[in-house]
Amino acid sequence: MIFKKTIFVAAAVVMLAGVVAFTAYEPSYAAVQKTNCLSSQKTVMKVKSSGIKNGYIQKKYGYHFLDHSIPLTIMGVPAKTRYLAVYMYDESKDAYHFVHWIAANISKTSSIKENASSTMKVQGQNSNGDAVYMGPCPPETHTYVIKVYALSSRLSLKNGFTLSKFKKAIKGKVLASASLKGKYRHYEL
Repeated sequence: MIFKKTIFVAAAVVMLAGVVAFTAYEPSYAAVQKTNCLSSQKTVMKVKSSGIKNGYIQKKYGYHFLDHSIPLTIMGVPAKTRYLAVYMYDESKDAYHFVHWIAANISKTSSIKENASSTMKVQGQNSNGDAVYMGPCPPETHTYVIKVYALSSRLSLKNGFTLSKFKKAIKGKVLASASLKGKYRHYEL
C-alpha cells in the first residue's frame, strides 16, 4: 500500500511539474504569436497576369502564334526596389526546366506590358540560346512558372547572359519575389 501511494505521489509531482513548465513556457509562445501577427501585416509581393485565364496561358502567347511575352501585374513591390527581373520556365518533368524567358534591369513598375520582350535591352538566353521571350510549345499540356524578383540594385549583366550568371547576379539583391503558374495546351497547327 505504501508503494502504491509513493507511485501515486510521484506521478502527481511529475504532472504538476509539467503544468508548471507549460505555464512558464506559455508567455514565450504568446510572444512568438505576436511576432507572427506583426510580420503577417507586411505587404507581400504578388504577381498576376491577364494572359492567364482559368489557369491556362492564352494561346496567343505560344511560340507558334503571336509569341508575345505575357503581360504581368505586380503588387506589393517593396519601397526600396530599384529594378525587377523576370524568369519563366517549364516545370513539367519531361521539359527538363526549359527556360522560356529571363529579363533583367526592368525599371521598378507595377506592370509589364504584353510583348515587352520585344523592346527590352537586357535579356538572358532561353533554352534555344536566344536572348528573347520564347512562347510555350509543348507536345502536351505543360505547366509554366513565371517568377518576378524585386531587386535592390541593377544587375551587372549584358544582353545574352546565361541562367547561371543570372542566379549569381541576383544573390544578395532580392528584396522580394513572387511567382505564378499557368498551363499551356498543345495546339495543332
